[in-house]
Amino acid sequence: MMASLKRGITVAAALSGLATWASAQPPVDEDALFADSATVTAAPLRADSALLRNPGQARTVGFSGTVTSAALGSLERGYFLEGASFGRTALATWITADLSLDARLPGGTKALATAEVSYRPTAAEGATGGDSNIALSLPELFLDANWRGRIYLRSGKQVLQWGRCYFWNPTDLVNIEPRAFIAKIGQRQGTYGVKLHAPFGTKYNLYGFAGTAQAARPDDVAGALKLELLAGATEMAVSAWGKRHHDPVYGLDLSSRLLGVDVSGELALHRRYRLRTISFATGDTGIERKPWTPRACLGLGRSFRVGEVKDRLTAVLEAYYNQVGSTDRTIDLPQLPAGLAAALPAGFSFADYLAASGYYQPNNYSRWYCAWFGSLTKFIIPDLTLTVNAIANLNQRCAILTTGVSYSTLSDFSLDLSVNGFLGPNSTEYTLQGNGAQVRLAAGLTF
Repeated sequence: MMASLKRGITVAAALSGLATWASAQPPVDEDALFADSATVTAAPLRADSALLRNPGQARTVGFSGTVTSAALGSLERGYFLEGASFGRTALATWITADLSLDARLPGGTKALATAEVSYRPTAAEGATGGDSNIALSLPELFLDANWRGRIYLRSGKQVLQWGRCYFWNPTDLVNIEPRAFIAKIGQRQGTYGVKLHAPFGTKYNLYGFAGTAQAARPDDVAGALKLELLAGATEMAVSAWGKRHHDPVYGLDLSSRLLGVDVSGELALHRRYRLRTISFATGDTGIERKPWTPRACLGLGRSFRVGEVKDRLTAVLEAYYNQVGSTDRTIDLPQLPAGLAAALPAGFSFADYLAASGYYQPNNYSRWYCAWFGSLTKFIIPDLTLTVNAIANLNQRCAILTTGVSYSTLSDFSLDLSVNGFLGPNSTEYTLQGNGAQVRLAAGLTF
């Protein structure tokens, strides 16, 4: 009890000192400071929204959103290897609406609420009719406030940008939902807590986050701090994360430009990594503690002029190293233990169970990975964009290749067609679900 009280007094004193120091600094233009999404996630508003032009003294309330209808057709691996038949295919259809309410008051106080609703029709087996499946979620709901334009606070459920790299962010222990390689329809789920941002001039930024999403009592709160420095064309930051019953994690990230190439990198060093394990033969679980465990990502990116259009072609290449990752060539899941099978919901596979229970993290299971992301705008016609992306698990020699085209009109209507291929031997990370190929078609409207 005394230790917790001392920690509270120390934190209070630090915040008091920070407030005193900040009061002596010149006010900072928040809109200019937050314009770079590399440090703060922007509210999901249209680029032409009047809310983005709010001078800070007008009272505005805005409503925006997207509605997307999608269909996904899947072919099992056996469709190509053992013979084509409708028994080796699957079809899923659904419609998703993402709605955002943005309120801004004089003085820079803001509030944002986003709601997501999905409707997925499911035919009841053995019934003549059908059964509906409606899913509701609240990806973000937060309130922004500031103290004299020098210290900014955001409280509520939010998605944070914590890291430099494009896909893998080993220093990000704040967000609860990682980025998905195959772009999801809908929004990432935010985590609950309070974010602090204190800019010191134009060269230094201090970020802090107190996560209360899984806190049942005060000492369950997770804390993260990051100090960011701008030196010429290079931005770098050091960070630390900690929580009760967890050893601290230290981070270093940077981004720069070298010979016309954008370079980004992240390194996370776990004082003692808690590796959750499971026996595929018996279903027994446990925890192994690995001392001083590094995870690192290095990314290279560049935009190219094609024809008369600047930055028409963009390409990003990333490599990821996970020291505690498996070096096995396969994931041995021949049978789900009977005890676990009885506990799974209907339609759940063993791979679903592993992902939901924390024993498996997508794109983070093995030791070595790499990924490629490429896009070409004005493909054939001005409103068409071509994308070609790939991710590979180098230890298991498997990969996902996805390519697609996206058509957008000036009236904010869009059509997207994508094809995903799952390559590699059986029982590897990207072939474990038995998928051979997928085709997804989506039509969306933004308002």
